[in-house]
Amino acid sequence: MRTLEEAALDASTCTKCRLSEGRTQVVYGVGDPSADLMFIGEGPGAEEDRQGLPFVGPAGQLLTKIIGAIGLVRGDVYIANVVKCRPPNNRAPEPGEIVGFSPLGGTLASPPSFSCSVRLLPQGAPQVAAPDGVDRDYAVDVATCSESPLDRNGGVVISTAPGTDEAEMLLALTPGTLMRLHWTLGWPGVFDAVGGDPILLLGGAQTPVCVSCARQPRTAIGVTATGQILLVVIDGRRPRWSRGATLGELRATLRDLGAVDALNLDGGGSSEMVVDGEVVNRPSDGRERRITNAVLILPGADPGE
Repeated sequence: MRTLEEAALDASTCTKCRLSEGRTQVVYGVGDPSADLMFIGEGPGAEEDRQGLPFVGPAGQLLTKIIGAIGLVRGDVYIANVVKCRPPNNRAPEPGEIVGFSPLGGTLASPPSFSCSVRLLPQGAPQVAAPDGVDRDYAVDVATCSESPLDRNGGVVISTAPGTDEAEMLLALTPGTLMRLHWTLGWPGVFDAVGGDPILLLGGAQTPVCVSCARQPRTAIGVTATGQILLVVIDGRRPRWSRGATLGELRATLRDLGAVDALNLDGGGSSEMVVDGEVVNRPSDGRERRITNAVLILPGADPGE
């Protein structure tokens, strides 16, 4: 599983679109990767391109004041841009990619409006691909350009901006055309994964973590030398109960429990543990929060694997 640091390193040499031709450096992200609050800008400006940091120009100074007005500092949040390279003259980024939207995105990542899109309906179950990743066959259901988002209807929608080479490619697909989509997480036979950041322990050794990040509710998963899985939730933001933990304190907790490998997961108001249908900790929101993914442990072998 890649860390944010590894992803940023890959992005620093990326040349997959024309924006890389005019950038000074890639502007990735900064702050606490486990923060509950994230600020996302459209793309870097001239000062961001020069320094390689998001929101450091005039807009960034205003953002710092806004963050301070809610009782936080920049280190308490995570700040990034949708586009990592500065568009020339700060214009809107030129289309150069095709974006896919599966049903797993729900309402958090849905197909865009004012775009050219193709809906693909699945034809059979996903299959393990060689040497790694997953293959799944689809059939083209509809290809169109519209000001309204194209519904997924249980399938996958791939979209791009109108009037581009990518749009012509999509519109050339006729209904009934069979396609095979391939995706990989880098490990053979892996169909699903839950991301986290940072890695807390790796092979028994401590890894670098944010030293300025405040105490927060935390969630982590670890593995002992004998293969035992450790699930840890630490409450926080609850006066007279728990302030939470820093990433360093979370790492120490996992190490004391015997973990040799450990990963920080989504924390804050999302930190929750449910056992036999009962919430066994005290979520900081005072209630259960809607989340996009979770680690689910079921008894026995999975009959579908």
